Amino acid sequence: MKVVLVFCVFICLQCWAFCLIGQSQPATLPTNAVVQPCDSLYISKIQIECNRKTIDRIIYRELALKQGMRVCRQNLDSLLQRESYKLMNTQLFVMAEVIPYHIHADTTELIVSLIEKWYTYPFPVIDFADRNFNEWASKGYDLDRLTYGINILQQNFRGRNEFLKFYFQLGFVRKLDFEYRIPYINKDQTSGLSFRISYSNTKNVMYGLREGLRQTYRNPNDAVLEERFLGSVGFSKRSHFYNTHRFRLDYNYGHIHDSVKLLNSNYYSDGKTTQRYFQFLYYFTRDLRDNASFPLKGKFIEFEAVRRGLTSFDDVSFWSFTGSYAQFVPLNKVFYYATSLRGSVSFPEKQPFSEMRGYGFNQNFTRGMEVYVVGGQHFGVWKNTLKLKAFSSIWNLKKAIPLEQFGTMPIAIFPKIYADMGYVHSNFDYGSSVFNNQLLWGTGVGMDVVLYNSNTLRFEYSMNGFLERTFVFNFQTDF
Repeated sequence: MKVVLVFCVFICLQCWAFCLIGQSQPATLPTNAVVQPCDSLYISKIQIECNRKTIDRIIYRELALKQGMRVCRQNLDSLLQRESYKLMNTQLFVMAEVIPYHIHADTTELIVSLIEKWYTYPFPVIDFADRNFNEWASKGYDLDRLTYGINILQQNFRGRNEFLKFYFQLGFVRKLDFEYRIPYINKDQTSGLSFRISYSNTKNVMYGLREGLRQTYRNPNDAVLEERFLGSVGFSKRSHFYNTHRFRLDYNYGHIHDSVKLLNSNYYSDGKTTQRYFQFLYYFTRDLRDNASFPLKGKFIEFEAVRRGLTSFDDVSFWSFTGSYAQFVPLNKVFYYATSLRGSVSFPEKQPFSEMRGYGFNQNFTRGMEVYVVGGQHFGVWKNTLKLKAFSSIWNLKKAIPLEQFGTMPIAIFPKIYADMGYVHSNFDYGSSVFNNQLLWGTGVGMDVVLYNSNTLRFEYSMNGFLERTFVFNFQTDF
């Protein structure tokens, strides 16, 4: 009873903080507002410094301020901070600042000061086949459930913010993955393309759930149990600075061993051992966060519509719709509140187990239930976090690390408390009916350590609605 009371009190605290959102956000003028005369500054020049690889036009594309513009002097600081946020959200820089220089009378120059990231990462990979450390630990720290290989990432390819990836993996899942993204193919830098080819096979397969825990099987003859192939081509359209539309066409092929079919006749549709289908995806984001990697201010909206099965020859046929809204609010100089709502619906209700991507995957779960997967066609999750900025500094590591990209390390530490609630609706038992059609909640305390403004180390101690306690270490943000 005390646990429920504590949880309710904290939810009330989150609701109170949520009510402050409107008071904490700076007022903005509507587009048709009449701007009163002000003491203005003329921008005579914009100079970019320290962009050794990134070409100038990629940087200028993010700036609303242009050479020859006039801006209100009293708004200059907030305008420059907004420009810095947009540059950081390209994920190209460790630090990015837009600062005024040589203000004389009604004229100023702007300096765009940058520290670029290290863009080439040929590094070995050792990872869990499970979703996180806790789930791997629950399997008895089985070394056979590790994956290992090499991941070659080339960010900011050719200095144009292009992305190139080659991934080779062995172990629990063997995989080859090639991906290439071109963000801008037109003169206005608004349209882009993406391509991906992926092949994987595994001798271990998750064939079902039992009381929300993943059930896996390995053939005693060491046979390959599942093969998958994906071919994908995408088109993106970025309108202005904050809105992005993505369209993608995929071809999916899968084949399973007969033993998997015997374990779960609904693994593929209609008890088949082969599954082929085309898929069309539309994805929209509106990103107004100050830092996409670890936001403390702003909001984020996303919507996704997916149609699996485009022709009469496809082996699956269903729709799914997912949407989320997140708000990040600085309550004062040290306390920060964040809340997010996420929900998904899909039709028809009965779907093959292999296509289940709902509650328990990605960030779709309540903290404290990380080890569980809850099968269902419709779900919703509400997450709330209150953070305290306990420490923030910029460390000079140039003597120890001679590389400029790592020589300056911003670091921040945020203790936090949180409370989440979720609900999964299902008329079918996928092996997790103990969690279906009821309120799922979790609450706890933790700490986030943010390095280089982009890498987050997350430590969390949680308790869920079944009074189970877990400790989680992760590299992802809360949501």
